[in-house]
Amino acid sequence: VSATGDEQSAFTVGFVPDPAAPGGAGLWQMGMSGSDSDKPARSEAGNAGFFYDVREWNHLTLVYDGFAKQARLYVNGSLQEVACTDADGDGDADDPECAEAIPWAENVLSFRAGEPLQFGRGKGNGSWVQHWPGAIDDVWTFQGALSEPQVQKLADEWFDLPTEVPTPE
Repeated sequence: VSATGDEQSAFTVGFVPDPAAPGGAGLWQMGMSGSDSDKPARSEAGNAGFFYDVREWNHLTLVYDGFAKQARLYVNGSLQEVACTDADGDGDADDPECAEAIPWAENVLSFRAGEPLQFGRGKGNGSWVQHWPGAIDDVWTFQGALSEPQVQKLADEWFDLPTEVPTPE
C-alpha cells in the first residue's frame, strides 16, 4: 500500500523477503519519503518476528503521527523489535547473520501525496516499483494517529466486520 506523488511514494508498506533465505520469514517494512524528489530523505522501519507466514492473513497497521514526527508499523497488533548485540561497540553485530528490525522511526516527515492510494505497488524515482503479487483483503484509513490499544483492538477483535454498504430501510 502506498500514497504516491509524481516521483516518490510518501509512504509504502510492504513485505521484504530475507535475501539469505527467500522462502523464509522476511519482514514487513514501512518507508516514508521526506519529499517528492529524485533522492529524498527516507525513513524505514521493519517489524520482525511476530507475524504469520506471508502466505497467511496478516494485519498491518501503519501509524504516522506528524505532530510527534513518528511512524510505527504494527503487525498483528504488536510492535516487534529484533536488536542485534554489539558487545565490543564497533557498530557491527556480533553475529553476522543477525538483522535488526526496529518497527518505528523518529524524526519522520513526509510530504502530502497528490495521488490516490495505491494497492499492490509503490513509486520510486518516477517509476512503479515494489509490485505485490499477493492478495489484499481490507484497507482502512483513519484521520489522526491511532493509539496502541486502538491498533490492538483492530487486530484482535475487529477482523470480521461487515464491509457491505447497508441498505436503507
